Parts: sequence; C-alpha cells; structure tokens
Amino acid sequence: RPYLANRPEDLAFVEQVAEEARSAVAARPIESFDYGFCHGDFHGGNLHEANGVLTHYDFDCCGFGLRIFDLATFKWDATLGGAAEQRWPHFLEGYRSVRDLSDSELELLNSFVVIRHFWWIGQMLGKVGGFEYDMTDNESIDDYLRYLKKIVSKDGDAE
Repeated sequence: RPYLANRPEDLAFVEQVAEEARSAVAARPIESFDYGFCHGDFHGGNLHEANGVLTHYDFDCCGFGLRIFDLATFKWDATLGGAAEQRWPHFLEGYRSVRDLSDSELELLNSFVVIRHFWWIGQMLGKVGGFEYDMTDNESIDDYLRYLKKIVSKDGDAE
C-alpha cells in the first residue's frame, strides 16, 4: 500500500484482485488441498537441462505446504514469460501422471497464481537493500502491475 499511496486506481485494482484470490481460497476447506513437501520456487529459472534430464535446484524456499503453490509458481513463470500456452498443458499432463490433482485444486489454480505474484512482489520490495538498484521505483511498480494484469487477463490465462 505505501508504494501505491499516490496511485489510488492502481491500489484499488491490487486490493480487488487480492481480495478475490483470498476469498476464493478461503471458501475451500484447507483439508481439500494436497499438503506435503514443496519446492517453493518451482519455475524454469531454477531448472537445469543436460542430455534430456531435467534437474530442479535452489531449494531455499522449500518446506511443507500446499502443493498447488508449486504448480501455481510454474504457471506464473510460464505466463509471465509468454510460454504458458506451450508449457502449461504438458507440465500439467506430466504432473497428473504422477500425482493426483483434484478438480477443486485445479479450479483454484489461478487464484494461487495471483497469490504467487503477490509473494514475488513482497520479495522484491523486501529485498531492496540487497540489490544494486531500487525495486520500488515507478518503473518497477509499473512492471509488477503489468504482470498482475497479464495474470488476471484472459490473454494471460492458459489452462
């Protein structure tokens, strides 16, 4: 909120999207979600391919949690990179060949993609001192909002 204090329309948009995601997830009992070990930052930037073998690394965010968050993180990254249409269906098919995913979880996936984006924004705003550049400038804020709009738009969605 402090970073959007001078941008009331953007703040209203962010609050609306956040409330919609929060309400959608809160309407389901927590027991309906698959819970267990999660990578926590499961996206293509934390993936290495060699000779057709894929290896995930960077487990600093790992722990126990809702497994749908890993799926949402993958879809978030693919959506922002413009590759969700090509990557998401194959990823989902592969995932479901090994682990069940309930219809309820699948229905809430995009809400978790939004939640993942808010987590990422929090990380960027919280690590300001650790970067050589200011992640709170107007250009960065514009990027966060542009990505959020892409995530919630029909164009950004690829199920």
